[in-house]
This record gives sequence, C-alpha cells and structure tokens, in this order.
Amino acid sequence: MGVSRQHNMLVFAKKYGNDMIQALNNTFVFFSVMLAQASLESGYGTSSAAKNKNNFFGVLQGGRTASFSTAQSAFSNQIDLFNDPNHPYIANGVQTATTPYEQIRAIANSGYYSMNNDDTLPSSLASKRGSFTAKQSADYYYNNLKGFVDDALFIIPLGKINDSNLSAATASINSGNSFTPIGILAPIVKSNEIFGIQI
Repeated sequence: MGVSRQHNMLVFAKKYGNDMIQALNNTFVFFSVMLAQASLESGYGTSSAAKNKNNFFGVLQGGRTASFSTAQSAFSNQIDLFNDPNHPYIANGVQTATTPYEQIRAIANSGYYSMNNDDTLPSSLASKRGSFTAKQSADYYYNNLKGFVDDALFIIPLGKINDSNLSAATASINSGNSFTPIGILAPIVKSNEIFGIQI
C-alpha cells in the first residue's frame, strides 16, 4: 500500500464513485474490486480513454477503443462482461466469490489479462513476452490488482452494494474522508508496492 496510490484512488472514487455504486447496485461485484480494476487500468481515470471516452478498462470494439456515453455505462459494461455466459468468469466463480480477493483471483484465473499482450511490462519481463503461461499471467495480474484492492478497502471499506445499503454507500462516497464500512468486507492484507499496469 502506498499513500500516493491511496490518495489517487480516493480522488478517483470521489469523481466516479457514485456512478460505480449505481452500476454495482444489486450485482455480485464487490465495490473494492471495481474501484481497484478501474484505478489500475485507467491510471486513476487519467488515461486518454478514460478522459475522452469514459473507458476505464481498455475495452476495444472493432479493434478501436470503445466509447461509453457515461461512466456508469462503462462500469455496467464491466459487470456485464463478468456475467456473460460466453466467457469463463461464471464457471471460475466470479459471481459466487465471498471476498474481494476470491473475486479477483477468479477474474485472473478466467484469462482476463495476458502478460504476452502487455506493452507496459518492465524491461526485466518484456524480453520474455510471448512465452508466459496463462497461470503466470493470472498470478501476475492477481498480485498487481491485490495491492489496489488492499488500498480500496483501506480508504473506502465498502462491500457489495444492494438496495439495503445503497443510501449509506452513496453517503459514504460523498461524505469526505470519513468512510463507514458498508456491506461484505474482507480483511486487509498487506502487500508490497507493485507498479501499475495499463491494459
């Protein structure tokens, strides 16, 4: 966990948290997982795709960066991906995960990310691009994302969002830095600071 990363995530959550909560309401995705993925993959909303197209996840359409009309629609699209029976996310337990860490492990194990396609790998790994196994890619992605989930749970300890806690979750996002735990939480596990990747 890093203070600057937590600050950046908090700023990102202040800007997009309400859109995230609305998209997540009554779904199986943990708030901390969505916040961690969006922060990691969009550079806390600073990527050109995020700023110009509300695209926080590197979604491509027809070989080009997809554009979303609203931030909420981008977050809803990510949930739809994990709910698509044509992808392995359901079979790998993304929907049934009981903790954010179990959920990101299931996402990673579903082939969400490949080191072989990552142009941002450090030089020590870039020379091996094309030879990484699916398990190596899954472990690498999980370990990167885990640090972001740690930070998300530290700064905004929200779990899954549903009708019974929607108002309280919205109030938490809008209340400043004093966040109240809401929903299902997992213990915060310390991790080493790991550089972010742009997918």
